[in-house]
Amino acid sequence: MSATAGELFTQKPKLLLLYDYFEPAYKAGGPAISCANLVRFLEDDFEIRVFTRAIDIDGTVLDVEPDKWVAFAQRSKVFYALSCWNPVALHSVFNKYNPDVVYINGAYSLIGSILPLLSLKLGWIQSRLVIAPRGMLQRSSLKIKRFKKSLFLPMLRWLMNQDLKVHVTSEQELDELVELMPQIDLSRIFLYGNVVRHDVKRRGSHEPGNTLRLVTVALVSPMKQIM
Repeated sequence: MSATAGELFTQKPKLLLLYDYFEPAYKAGGPAISCANLVRFLEDDFEIRVFTRAIDIDGTVLDVEPDKWVAFAQRSKVFYALSCWNPVALHSVFNKYNPDVVYINGAYSLIGSILPLLSLKLGWIQSRLVIAPRGMLQRSSLKIKRFKKSLFLPMLRWLMNQDLKVHVTSEQELDELVELMPQIDLSRIFLYGNVVRHDVKRRGSHEPGNTLRLVTVALVSPMKQIM
């Protein structure tokens, strides 16, 4: 790991975000963008580090400096792991950064979600955990790659039945999560919509009376019901 991982930090609460994909990755869809927007939104109140992979969902290597901490947004840092996306590297990040809060994005990553959930269960870490399934536990998602997800679900039910918070982004996701995991304590679930990016400059203008042309940009996926 880079020596900068052991740097001194401020007194702000320290937040570590874990997800397999992060900006500039874009083929992974909305969750990667949502994570980047969340970092921009929270970095005035938290000291944020992101541990992610240096690839996009199709295996394309990102144009980033891998295996070291690099600056992101105004004050945050990202570690794009290329050769060290593994339990040893994650354990090193936990030890050196000692986060107050760990934000787990997604549900099916062995390194990014299962391992930190298991670490909390076994008492290996004392950080407060928040997991955001990002729709990955909804009915439409469970129909895709059913066999793989059927292997993960019993473990997720067990690991999520502990003292952690669950972030959902819609009423539908909330309802379907409770249906899938009826044992979950509702007081541990909070609903907050995806954070939008506010620092994007508007281009062009629309004059009254002209035709308004709208374009929908979306992931072409059975889960999104756009085929």
